[in-house]
Amino acid sequence: MAKTDLSISYEVRPKKDPLTQEIIGEMFFPLVMISIKYGHRYSRPFLALVDSGSDRNLLPADIGESIGISFKKSKFITIGGIGSAQVKAFPKQVKLKIDSNEYTVSADFCFEQRIALLGRDGFFNLFQSVTFNEKTHYLDIKI
Repeated sequence: MAKTDLSISYEVRPKKDPLTQEIIGEMFFPLVMISIKYGHRYSRPFLALVDSGSDRNLLPADIGESIGISFKKSKFITIGGIGSAQVKAFPKQVKLKIDSNEYTVSADFCFEQRIALLGRDGFFNLFQSVTFNEKTHYLDIKI
């Protein structure tokens, strides 16, 4: 099956005042519908944030568990995020499916993570270019 370039519309979410939680506008996010495969099992499709500040893919561990990944005997790594926050993550090789395209990637699974992040190693490095168009709210991926 031929791989084709992708143009993905940003998802619109409410923008809330951080103090009052009142909705004060809209925010646009580069979210991509993906699924992952481990062994012979695919996850349900889910949204992942394309994050140019992420070194690697970081996925919620419950998604991994839903397709049969066990973390009980897995070696973990410690990864940092904003400020001095650190979390324990479990690196695994999975298939990443975007549209009809499938890639073998490394992803770190974390029990504290709630939103899937697609990072530089395991997403950006798969493509010729990944372009964020903030004016039109499209993510363009050149395969």
